[in-house]
Amino acid sequence: MWRTLRGMETTLHMQTLAESLLLIPHALGFKPVNALVVSCLLVEQSNEEQNSGMRYVPHGRALTGVEGDTDNDDAFGAIGPMIVLDIQRASSNPLAVASVLETIAEYKAKAVAVCWFGANLNAMAADRRAVECVLNLAMNIHEYLACQSIEDAMLGVFATDYISWIDFDDVNTEYLMGNHGEFDTLISQYGHSYSQLENTELSAELIYAGSALHFKDERAGCEAEGECSDCDIEVRRKAVLRALQEEEQYAAYEGRGSSANKNDSTFDDHSDTCDEHGAHLFGEENAHREVDTLWETVLGDLFRDGRGVGEYFAQLSAPTLAKLIVSLREIHTRDRLIVFAVDGTISAFSATDSAPLSDLLSQATTSTPIASRMDRIIELLMFIDALTPVQDVTAMATISYLYWWLGKGSMAFHTSRLALARKPDYSLAQLVSYAVEARLAPPWM
Repeated sequence: MWRTLRGMETTLHMQTLAESLLLIPHALGFKPVNALVVSCLLVEQSNEEQNSGMRYVPHGRALTGVEGDTDNDDAFGAIGPMIVLDIQRASSNPLAVASVLETIAEYKAKAVAVCWFGANLNAMAADRRAVECVLNLAMNIHEYLACQSIEDAMLGVFATDYISWIDFDDVNTEYLMGNHGEFDTLISQYGHSYSQLENTELSAELIYAGSALHFKDERAGCEAEGECSDCDIEVRRKAVLRALQEEEQYAAYEGRGSSANKNDSTFDDHSDTCDEHGAHLFGEENAHREVDTLWETVLGDLFRDGRGVGEYFAQLSAPTLAKLIVSLREIHTRDRLIVFAVDGTISAFSATDSAPLSDLLSQATTSTPIASRMDRIIELLMFIDALTPVQDVTAMATISYLYWWLGKGSMAFHTSRLALARKPDYSLAQLVSYAVEARLAPPWM
């Protein structure tokens, strides 16, 4: 028994964080479906808050906070705020992570349970973007708890369809992000019966308190039925994918192969091949100049605009986004973006073509990178990655390199592994993964 918890005028006994899969529906009053719920446990409370009962915390998209009395000397309550996110929206919104970390920090949670509730566990595991979202959120929470040096901090990551449940700690990341698409062995190999949770001491206490859920039809999505079925990000993704398909069909008609499947030789100077796939977008002769104009405009607006990256990104048209995605597949363009991000002295994207990229990168090692500049580009790439086909890992691999350059090793490693799980031979992601495993510091340090 890891802790005796007090909350909602009753004493709750939890053996493991996995029992949050039972506690969360009880606290919400319904069984969430297609939802990602982050529950803060063992939260620090002030004297004024210790008798506050139930309250709602104004963070994130949909939050339910449930707190109760505590007679513990360290003044930690049973149940802190819970962030309830639609899984599809969360997987497409990098700002969801920031909201979660902000709430964990505000309440100084010592234990955090990340619980994914769905309708079918195998189908959930097959949704790579959703899995990636859960893993990315867990990685960020783990890094935050580690940085805060919180004694006895705990993090659990789970998924359930109310029939079976899995602990992400038991499952290999490469298995979840694998390309085989066969997940029937997931439950037999890693699954636990949800009925086990319903036979725990916690379940008995909830029933005794008269507030446990008893009926299978007490399920609900995190919003009204139908509202999330075709949300804005899905509409945008479909529009961008249509634009990409048109470009790829045109490339095939012209006899040009997609460079997305080429082996990428990081920072080789091969400008003669840099626009093989992107040239059809802009015309053979003007491709290089048009790529310059496109990225220079986007990056210039990004840093001049006072709005957040998400708000700026939302006003970009589907054809523009398709051009960004296709041009970023070109290794030379990708590496130029990296140089622009890491060298704060470069004011225009076109300047990254003024000398060999290897020379420009060496020049960047002579000064400390501007973290705010790189963070903004990372956020832009996160939004781009959310709209790209799953097999296209350029944006994710670039994110991992930028994290490594910033010295954020754990985030660099995690994002590189996510990229490699989607495309095992992508050399930029391999490079970052090796650098982190070998404890190689970025050259400017």
